Order: sequence, then structure tokens, then C-alpha cells
Amino acid sequence: MSAIKFENGTMNPQEWLKESDVQLTSSKILREAGKTKFDEFTVLKTSKNAHSGANRKKCMNLICEKEAAYKCSILLLGYAIELALKAGIVKYYKNIPKHLTEKSLKQNYSHKLNLMADELGINLTKREVELLDLMVEFLLEKARYPLSADNREEYAKKWMINNGNLQSDTLYNELLALQEKIIQFTKHADKTSKNPVSSGTLNIDDNGYLSFRFGGNLPTRVTYKYSDSQIKNKENNLESLKLLLLAHSDQHPYFQILSNNWDDIDFFEHLKNDKLKKRT
Repeated sequence: MSAIKFENGTMNPQEWLKESDVQLTSSKILREAGKTKFDEFTVLKTSKNAHSGANRKKCMNLICEKEAAYKCSILLLGYAIELALKAGIVKYYKNIPKHLTEKSLKQNYSHKLNLMADELGINLTKREVELLDLMVEFLLEKARYPLSADNREEYAKKWMINNGNLQSDTLYNELLALQEKIIQFTKHADKTSKNPVSSGTLNIDDNGYLSFRFGGNLPTRVTYKYSDSQIKNKENNLESLKLLLLAHSDQHPYFQILSNNWDDIDFFEHLKNDKLKKRT
């Protein structure tokens, strides 16, 4: 089994955190640019020649530039939050086949912010859950594509709500605080002095395995693939895996600990089609 070794690139949580910081910085720059455009609009709007044809056109351009900057600032902040969560997912997937992690990051977690936060065990308030739901809407549609509506009245209502959210500094600051909370959680989800991380692998027959990640403020995760012999002997169940760990408890000190905490573990089966399925 080729397990994650936290090299450069997608398997390194620090790389995801670095990219999150890049998107956050870009978002803040755009937000400030939008405020500058609005300040220019305010000055021009109150000038003596505000109602001239040229100045009216310039006012319209400044408002459009401000709205564009604000919309993209929200979109980039959403990417910053997503990247911070994926840094945690890489840590959560520690010690499993590398290609499974790469596939899951692309296929299972794209823009699924609440799913990632839930699997990582991040303690979110009701408002923070609402913010993640709203950010998903921005990432999928409302900060990227034209709004969908059945008639003009519905479109106008949706546009007013969406534009109000995009322009809201209060909402933007709430999202900034949420991104910082996720960053701090992810940074402390591994190798902490108070809650160290342990991981290990048990090879099963010729083509099966069980790997685990325990500690570091993340849920305990066990990923496994049944061997052909286990399937043939009808031992392809979680109770048989537990007995197998107990039988090999001399190979790793945490095999016994895992067995004692079996009901609190997140189990993921590595299927023959190279996909992961969460089991209970």
C-alpha cells in the first residue's frame, strides 16, 4: 500500500493552507478596491458637475467596478474557506493510499463545505453552519453565474437579496471570522503536544489492509480493504476486523486502543472500484 507521506503538493496540508492564504489575501485586496471605487463614486456624486453626461457615465462605471470587486472578493473568500477545510481533510486521510485521497479531494469534497466541516468534527454554531451553506451557494452559482428566475418579479427579488449579501460588510466580516476559525482548527489538528497523532497499518493476507489515524483533535479514522480470503470466508465485516486487530495487538500499541473505542471510529471501506464508502 502506497500511503501518504506528506510530500510537496496535494498531500501536504501546509500547501493547502498556503493556497488558502493566497485566496484570502486576494479577496481582501479586491474588497478594498471595491471600497475605493465607492469612495470615488461618492465624491463624484456630490460634485458640482455630477449630472453631466460624462460624469453620470463615470458614476455608473464606478458602481459596476465596485460591485464586480465585491462579488469576486466573496468568491475568493469562499475558495479560501474550501482550501482551509481541504487541508484538514488531507490530515484526516493520513496513512491511506495516496490516489484515494487525491480522488476524494476532487470528487467527494468539491464545494461541499459542510460535509468537510462535519467529517473533521469542527464545532460550528448554528450561524456558522448557515454561513457555510450560503458560501456554497456563492461558489456554485450566486457569485459566478446569472441568477435563475421564472419571471421579472422573482428575478428582481433574488437580485436584491443576493446583491445585498455580496455588498454586506457585516456578512463579509462574519465569513472572515469563520475562515480564521477553520484555519486555526486545521493548524492544530495534527502533532499537538497535548493531543499527539498516531497512525499505523496492518496488511491483511495478500491484497487487503487496515490503516488508522488516531488523535490530533480529529475523529479517529479507520480505512480498510478486505482481502480475497476474507471475502471468501465471509469475514468481510467490521466485527471480524476488530478480532483481527486484537489478534495482532502485539504489532502496534494502538491496535488495542482502537478495539476498545470501536464504536467511536469513522470507518471507510476501500472498494474494488477504488472508491471509499463510509460504513457504520
